[in-house]
Amino acid sequence: MQTTRKAGRPHKGERHAFLVKLSPEMVDKIHLLAQINERTYVEVVEVVATDALAARTRDELLDRVTDFVGHKGERRGLKFQLPIAQAEKVFDLAQTTARTYQDVLEFLLGDGLEVYDMVEMLDYIAEGQGRLDLAV
Repeated sequence: MQTTRKAGRPHKGERHAFLVKLSPEMVDKIHLLAQINERTYVEVVEVVATDALAARTRDELLDRVTDFVGHKGERRGLKFQLPIAQAEKVFDLAQTTARTYQDVLEFLLGDGLEVYDMVEMLDYIAEGQGRLDLAV
């Protein structure tokens, strides 16, 4: 049986857990999106990572992950799960580019979160305007 989650994505089968360390700014942005959209940060991360994987071809992702330079400095841990199909894509990118899954997920989340403006989100909260659409 298939259940639909709040994020509008069907939850099917097994999932793979990840622990990724991200910049404080990226973690804050994820938590802010979760707060605005009344979702858990885990749901936000799943949507952003899944959409970032779907937004580019495998070759484009390989090129961008290969050239990616991760955040240097303070990092905060974030635990979440991805469906097995998405986790396999992450591991494939990591193996093909000789990077770690940490690097691949940091790139995907950073790329997916790039479209969200922190100032705009904080203004929405301040004005009590409700929810932002979570779509990458």
